[in-house]
Amino acid sequence: MINKVYLILESPFSARDYKRLGIEILQRRGFEVAVWDLTKVFHPQLSLTPPDPIAFEGLRIFKNKTEVGVAIKELSTHDMIITWFAYPRFFWLYRMISKSKAYYSSIFLVTVPFNYNASNDCYARKSFISRLRKLLSESPRELLQRIVSIKNKIFTSIPYKLLGIKPITFWFAATAVTREVNLFPCDKTTKTEYIHVYDYDLYLEKQKEKPASCENSAVFLDVYFPFHEDNDITDSTPLVTAENYYPSLCRFFDYAEKEQNVKVAIAAHPRSHYNEHPDYFNKRTLRLGQTIEMVRDAKFVISHNSASFNFAIMYHKPIIFITTREMKRHNNLTEMIYNMAAWLGKEPINIDEPFCIDWEKELAVNKENYDAYIETFIKMRGTEQLNSWEIVADTLTTFSQTK
Repeated sequence: MINKVYLILESPFSARDYKRLGIEILQRRGFEVAVWDLTKVFHPQLSLTPPDPIAFEGLRIFKNKTEVGVAIKELSTHDMIITWFAYPRFFWLYRMISKSKAYYSSIFLVTVPFNYNASNDCYARKSFISRLRKLLSESPRELLQRIVSIKNKIFTSIPYKLLGIKPITFWFAATAVTREVNLFPCDKTTKTEYIHVYDYDLYLEKQKEKPASCENSAVFLDVYFPFHEDNDITDSTPLVTAENYYPSLCRFFDYAEKEQNVKVAIAAHPRSHYNEHPDYFNKRTLRLGQTIEMVRDAKFVISHNSASFNFAIMYHKPIIFITTREMKRHNNLTEMIYNMAAWLGKEPINIDEPFCIDWEKELAVNKENYDAYIETFIKMRGTEQLNSWEIVADTLTTFSQTK
């Protein structure tokens, strides 16, 4: 019988995590919950602080691998570990868990399109020459990512059991597409349970609220590019510079506001610290932790590659995809933005070029494309209209009854 659930994180625990990880739901369903923060173990050189820290009695912060190993050895068959780490990343952790008596499962929910929409001829599969040209133009950062990807593919081709890795008990996936990605050690005993992305949990929760008028507002989904913590985690140069990036955004916002008679507000990235920076958005409204409400109440949405554009998809809001001259120097980022736009039948706008926007086209919503995106990446048809952690709790309860 499973009595306790251990949630292992690689970034500092926050109020946002407390909610999206379903801690209160799991507790209400009879499970003890522990959160293991391994940030200092995975990234000892960094000092990361969330913008919304929270106190939780079940939180334990680890300092090194030895502490982690000792704690894992103490676990029993009454414990279930849940991880988000793609195998073989943090291989040592998989080895420690595999040597323990505890069960473990993995969750992979957040994804973005990784193939162009096959029905869009503009984004058909690239030729060998175009792929070679892309390879030769890649930045050192992108080449490093490619090398790591190749190394991981070679590593995962080795039967994991030969390396002392036991299979996960459950794979909690959002859709069939997310399940197809080879991320975790599985075998025929691994069971797949389809839930949905975290964003859909918030969407279900907000169905009870009455939306505000959306005629006079637009929202930009901030990605915090110049200062994102991933820059520190990967020890890499930011994709853009604040000196170029924010003025480009504001010029476009000025133009959109004048053309559409709206006010553009900023949905701040959940791990941003804009209170520590100058006013980069020229006194525009900036809100943290209110993205879904801002999208729901907006006339249209402006986005790069933020996963929060799921909210715009679910609310069937027009999305304007934008890029900049600096961003287009990075092939992987550019391709991701073009992929996302292509699924909705659109192309990104380079806001460093003269504005010539067909607003009728940009503000149109193709319901068929939106619905196809939802079913492919957000929620499979036929899955329950419940908070995803209720489904996880149901699964663990049923599993406990068989042990």
